[in-house]
Amino acid sequence: MSAAPKTETGRAQLGTLTNTILECSDLERTAAFYTEKLGFPVQASGEGWVVVDGGAGVVVMYGGDDPHITLGFTGADLAAARAALEARGADPGPIAAHPTGHHFIVTDPEGNRVMIAD
Repeated sequence: MSAAPKTETGRAQLGTLTNTILECSDLERTAAFYTEKLGFPVQASGEGWVVVDGGAGVVVMYGGDDPHITLGFTGADLAAARAALEARGADPGPIAAHPTGHHFIVTDPEGNRVMIAD
């Protein structure tokens, strides 16, 4: 397996894996597992969401009806990352706003979501 493509500055083209996002059918139970069983401290929380510090990155949990996992990469040049993925035959979604900037989603062959954010 080859290394991730780099930009001219040497940074990974898709950014850096910084978070794992879990949509949870039972947020309270899932958050309790990560805090009480794994011992991750709560970094932030609000109505329907919890962020815990996993050490090298955070785990973001929110309640929902479609439990799934999304890998979150941050620090990308979104236009360049989208173009590179399209050139390699991937089908990235449109760039959209999110609470801390902009992102797009691409789905792997197994249906897992990968979020690329600025």
